[in-house]
Amino acid sequence: MGFKNRERVNFYKALCYLYLGDTLKALNSFIRNLIYENNYKDHTLREMRIIYLSNKKYRKKIKSLFDKEKINDEVIYFYFDTANTQKLSFLLKSTESRRILINYLRYLTFNDEKFMDEIYRESPLSYFSLSAKGLCIENNLNIDSILIDSTFPLYDTLKLYLELKLEDDFWARVKKIKEPEKLLKISYFLNMDNYYYYSIITARKFYNIYRRDKKVCFDQKILNILFPLPFKDIITELSTKYDIDPALVYAIIRRESLFDSTAVSPKGAKGLMQLMEKTAIKVNEGERVNLFKVRENLETGIKYLKSLIDSFGLYYGICAYNAGEKSVKKWKKFIPENKVSIFFDIPYRETRKYLFYVLSDYLVYKLLYPELKLKI
Repeated sequence: MGFKNRERVNFYKALCYLYLGDTLKALNSFIRNLIYENNYKDHTLREMRIIYLSNKKYRKKIKSLFDKEKINDEVIYFYFDTANTQKLSFLLKSTESRRILINYLRYLTFNDEKFMDEIYRESPLSYFSLSAKGLCIENNLNIDSILIDSTFPLYDTLKLYLELKLEDDFWARVKKIKEPEKLLKISYFLNMDNYYYYSIITARKFYNIYRRDKKVCFDQKILNILFPLPFKDIITELSTKYDIDPALVYAIIRRESLFDSTAVSPKGAKGLMQLMEKTAIKVNEGERVNLFKVRENLETGIKYLKSLIDSFGLYYGICAYNAGEKSVKKWKKFIPENKVSIFFDIPYRETRKYLFYVLSDYLVYKLLYPELKLKI
């Protein structure tokens, strides 16, 4: 093998050693990948973190390594876990996708509100921002003036595209629109006509433009579009039946399908709550249901979500909805049960992001709709 393939060989050799149960050889192969910058470094660090958590025998060896080496922000949790605050304070650069979590660790380590303020400015609708600062709602007269005018020929054209199922034409037209006022009006009218999936995606384009000035307060109408309440009566009824917070149900649906009852994932998950046929049959004790029917999908999904939360608790229950029960049972054996570790140590990057975004949406729904409660 040439030099350019060395890190790849070391990484996969280490995975083979792990599979065969030789943790020491696996660790040594992983360590070789930390010497040079390479495409497998982040994957290497993730695997070493799992060894660190799951095998106390090698914890001291790994700690000493990270005290000596200069490691990037992907392993800032090592410094947090080993109380190495000196190194933690110098990790000022981070990728955008991890900045919020890194600042949250800084906040916990140094008890400095400036880090929480940075999180709030970066992402006011994120879990940590909402937990610390709440949801800022304002009455924006400019928004009112934009939406009060109901004459909008462009929307009639876009709606016709959807009615004729010409989705590509719809998105091609929306993609060309740069004016935030038009994007807001389109998303507002789509919402009024129950095209929630298209409404939310269009509203996100408006949101990204609106947030360029780091605004942290939002007009109620914008939030209502981004976080709508379709199927409210059914969801409230079924949430009451299975004793689960309807705000959490809405957060799951928003992340799974954006309220598209016809959605099908590449893996075959169907409907609002993106359920696999096998899962639905298990939840319904062998009975088949039509997952494209709103009520059948919701009842099956809510019942399944409730069972996961009863089995694993809120955080791991949400993870299990995304990654499956077998994975969560495995992770629970070695991942500390605290709010910090679970966001960093879940081995699947997709599930870590899923948990963070579902919890973020959950808090938005709870704060935006205080009336959204179980029927008692």
